Parts: sequence; C-alpha cells; structure tokens
Amino acid sequence: IDNNVEHRDRWVYAVVHEFGHALWLDHLPYVPNEGGSEAIAILTNMRDYAWDNDGNPVHWHEGIEGFRIARDGNSGFNKSSVEKNAEGDWMTALMFPATIPYREAFIARHQYLSIQEMLDALGPDYTGH
Repeated sequence: IDNNVEHRDRWVYAVVHEFGHALWLDHLPYVPNEGGSEAIAILTNMRDYAWDNDGNPVHWHEGIEGFRIARDGNSGFNKSSVEKNAEGDWMTALMFPATIPYREAFIARHQYLSIQEMLDALGPDYTGH
C-alpha cells in the first residue's frame, strides 16, 4: 500500500477482499490461499490475463446482486450482474484474486449467504444475536 491517491480505490478493494478471507471466503475463480510456488504461478498468470482487450475482467461472476449506499445516505448505486453496475461499465466478484477498483466489485450472492450460514452456525455466543 502506498500514498498514491490514484491507487486508493484499489487499496480499499484489497482491504475489503482480505476481510472476505477472514470470513471464510475463497477466491472467485478459485486460487489456493496457502501460497507455494504453484499457487503463486496460478495467481500471477490470472492477474496477467485477467482483462480482455476492452479492459473488462475475464472472470465475470453471475449472481452479484446488491446496492451500495452513497455517502450522503439518501441515495445509492445498484450492483447487479443482471441490471449492471450503476458506478461503472463492469462488475466482478469481491473475491476476484487481483486488485481492482472497489466500485467495480461486489460480493457474490452465494458468498454472502455462505457468510450468514457460517455466522448462524457459530451461535449467539459468537455473534451476540
């Protein structure tokens, strides 16, 4: 991470992406988290070939449906693999294994539900509910 303002959106994405790992989420598409030369080679290859000629991510993930509330709290932005992204031309999964601007990423529905199930399974002693 650096202090370059132009990189801010990517660093925000990177931090939220790492929180996703803390909540048991895997990469989409899957790349092992444990490292090692094979995993690093897969990740490097994926990052090098992650974009098409128009600058869109190759690994578009269906099933991203949500809404991001704007800073003013009175409006927001649709995030949908069906209805498209109100903040950009494309959108991919939060767990895509490369840094991208956060406005172009959102959590996939099945991963959101997975987090909810894992927290429910931990019970009220863990979640406070």
